[in-house]
Amino acid sequence: MEGHESNAISGSRYTVTAEPSLNVREGAGTSNARVGSVMPGEIVEKLDENEDGSWYKIRSADGMVTGWCSAEYLQVYEEKKTGPVEPVEDTTTNPAKGVTRIEGERYGVRFYLTICNPADVRIEVVHEDGWPSAIGKKRGAKFAFNGDDWERGPRKVKGMEVSNGTTYQKRTHGEPSLIVTKGGGVFIDHKNVSGQWNVTSGLRYLIQNGKNLIPANGTALKYKERHARSVRGLHADGRVMFLTVDGQYVYKGMTLWEAAELMLEFGCETAFDGGGGGDSVDVVDGVIVSVPDDEGPDGKPTERRVPQTILVFAKEMD
Repeated sequence: MEGHESNAISGSRYTVTAEPSLNVREGAGTSNARVGSVMPGEIVEKLDENEDGSWYKIRSADGMVTGWCSAEYLQVYEEKKTGPVEPVEDTTTNPAKGVTRIEGERYGVRFYLTICNPADVRIEVVHEDGWPSAIGKKRGAKFAFNGDDWERGPRKVKGMEVSNGTTYQKRTHGEPSLIVTKGGGVFIDHKNVSGQWNVTSGLRYLIQNGKNLIPANGTALKYKERHARSVRGLHADGRVMFLTVDGQYVYKGMTLWEAAELMLEFGCETAFDGGGGGDSVDVVDGVIVSVPDDEGPDGKPTERRVPQTILVFAKEMD
């Protein structure tokens, strides 16, 4: 049962101790729907408690998450004087010929960026309802990512889709697409390209001509919301960029503006919003590297089944 608001308890601050994160729910009890999560070490404000004090209603420091969580994983916050916090350094690797992987944090959120030279990889859009990790592993891909945003009934992507020369859905509303030609050329455009062989689409442009198209202080809900993100882009030197951002299961996710700024930081010239939320996943050699946003029956993050997967086949390093 939810408690009543009380000035005696409102405003107390607590530190989250749960690992890897603490689920926040609509009401006091695990039977209530999950509305988000807070991460270990995060400071939250207590707003209320249930009758026996086993569940607290809390609000995250940024105000993005408000709901109920188990009091067992909250510790009274004691403010300490500390020195400057060391930033988390990016990790850069070259896992295959012509491929650069960068993992790090921006805006307090974990990201995974794969940058590929089109001459050294083969990009394939798979028209198959399944889990990207399983599809990538079965087909021997180096990397696998979720495809376009999709309709729940019937299960199909929203934008143009071409897989190995077969068009499964024509362009619907001038949506931006990552287009790979049969000869291996790669483009991002909202119009069809001659010889297009594999095409995955998205919701909106984020970057054009090296400029962030998203208003930094936009008031519309789509500009303020933080989610897991999947961004597809082209570097100024022509390399293909695949960005995955962790979402609300562990972190808060990023706004569209933040995701675009991150892409610009690494040299992106053109990019679009390829969806996100529970769809977002980053897979390397059949192993999920990112933290999926969906919650499984065991309370742990779980990969979502999607109707389209993007695969990248790469040459191994000499």
